[in-house]
Amino acid sequence: MTLMIALATAIAFAGGLTARIVNDPNREIGVCLERSTQELIEASLGVSRLFKSINVNVKWLDPLACKDTPGVIYIVLCYDSPKDQDPRSLGYALPYDGTRIVILMDHLRASARFGPERNRLTYVLVHEITHLLQGISRHSQTGIMKAHWTRSDQYDISMGTLRFATEDMELIHYGMAARLAKARAQTAVY
Repeated sequence: MTLMIALATAIAFAGGLTARIVNDPNREIGVCLERSTQELIEASLGVSRLFKSINVNVKWLDPLACKDTPGVIYIVLCYDSPKDQDPRSLGYALPYDGTRIVILMDHLRASARFGPERNRLTYVLVHEITHLLQGISRHSQTGIMKAHWTRSDQYDISMGTLRFATEDMELIHYGMAARLAKARAQTAVY
């Protein structure tokens, strides 16, 4: 874990960032939904609230504006998952690509039989967005970024009280600084 944090820190500072930027409370990430439903609108409010609690602002973009906005995270909804997909998987992100999340809506709905569905979509979205923001493929022992949520975690999700582990907050902040440095490097004029 210490190695990952050190690596993320090195990446952030190698991009010319100062501690002031790494600790910037005005962090913002653009997120684009391929379609909007009442369920997604409600989930997006919870996503924004959870990220705001760790000083990350989520900017929900109109799908037409997404293609012109660098660094946007795209959320794709899948209602007919491939048969070879693990049925316990509710979504996935491509952290090294950094731009795309797939939410397995059919799996999400089927998982409702294991506990209350309230807030589940919110937490799946937060979990997958976090993979992209951290920029690494990893899971935590506790909190939102656990690989498999327990019955107790499911209860916390239904109540809206499951939170980020400390190391996840730090990795999100470092990962966002690295994303910013990369975006700035890509747009720099030489």
